[in-house]
Amino acid sequence: MINSLVAPDRFIMPPNTVSYLAGPLGGLAWKTANEAAKQYFLTLASGTRIEEVFAQVEEEIYPLLARQVAGTPKDVSIAFALNVTEALIKLLDCIEASLDAQHNIVTPSTAYSSLRLLAKSLRQRRGTQLRQPEGTTDDVIGAIDEQTRLIIIEEFDTQYCEMLDLARIADVARSVGARLVVDASQLIGIFPLDFHHFDVAVSTAYKGLLGASNGCTPIFLNRARWQPGAIRPSYAGRNSIQMESEESFLFKDDPGARLQPGGLNWLGIFLLLDSLRNMQELRLELEDIAQHVLALTTEIVLALKDLARTNDQLTLDIIAGKNPLLRGPHATIRMQRASAKLVCERLAERGIYLSYDSTGLRLGPRIHNSSTDVERAVKHLGEVLLELSYNPLDPTWVAG
Repeated sequence: MINSLVAPDRFIMPPNTVSYLAGPLGGLAWKTANEAAKQYFLTLASGTRIEEVFAQVEEEIYPLLARQVAGTPKDVSIAFALNVTEALIKLLDCIEASLDAQHNIVTPSTAYSSLRLLAKSLRQRRGTQLRQPEGTTDDVIGAIDEQTRLIIIEEFDTQYCEMLDLARIADVARSVGARLVVDASQLIGIFPLDFHHFDVAVSTAYKGLLGASNGCTPIFLNRARWQPGAIRPSYAGRNSIQMESEESFLFKDDPGARLQPGGLNWLGIFLLLDSLRNMQELRLELEDIAQHVLALTTEIVLALKDLARTNDQLTLDIIAGKNPLLRGPHATIRMQRASAKLVCERLAERGIYLSYDSTGLRLGPRIHNSSTDVERAVKHLGEVLLELSYNPLDPTWVAG
């Protein structure tokens, strides 16, 4: 029996929630977020310039964020963007000039669509080759050669529901002089990450970090991997430069600051800071969170398999890493998106919350979950599937 690490009543949940395993959708906000938002608006109402307040917030939030990648602000320069796509656009703007037609970019065919589209945009502009392997560690490494200059990956591949070995990939990338850009949205705040294993990482502020959805995506720049001046955007704004005049200016020394030309989503940053404070005050260590989530994910996989033992109609195509230690933050039942959406809607009527994407139905435990949540969710899931006449052989149900 696995108990929750944090009591569920510390989070903002839908009324009459019976079980909430919709972690991949974005996670739950802390109830303290209400007070954090109130303090933000009171600060504005008092006439205090928000930039002055943020100077104080920086001293607290940067170390807390750096801890998520096993570093300190001396190891990692941190910036914020509105979302992962914008963060990557800012970074690729600084990398693009080093690419030409003889080089290649590696981005898995199973990666998040924004990663694939940005890589294809680079190919069109720079004439570089684009290699799109499957999203496994071995396949990614197999696509890298002496002409690889940029690797853009997710640390958790949602098509395989398995974590990649960043340390191995980073070693190969550096042996050929390639930049390694990592989207760590699915794992950060849940699993230990190490800044030594990437040139730069980006992440959503929600999901494992439990902040606001979008608006303050953190960017983690491994300082040791960027020479002075290597981060030089093609644009400038008043917050990214040391102004002498509009005709003569210098970018700020800190590489992260160079990526922040204008005002930020201050409210989102306040909410993110509130979440990081909660995790610190509760002494939630990433190793403990990871062990908790992996154990519950294993329970989910076993419970889903048990459904088929009681009823052949409930034979499910379960996607989960073969190695339980690499399964990551959720398991997926392969299913057509429209069908998965319908199942989620029917379950929500019962107070059971799961999530879905193009791969299928996702069950993702978090720090507020327990074995009881798994038992309840899977029980109701089986009932709903039978009510909807689920058929594992029907192509309207099962994704190809």
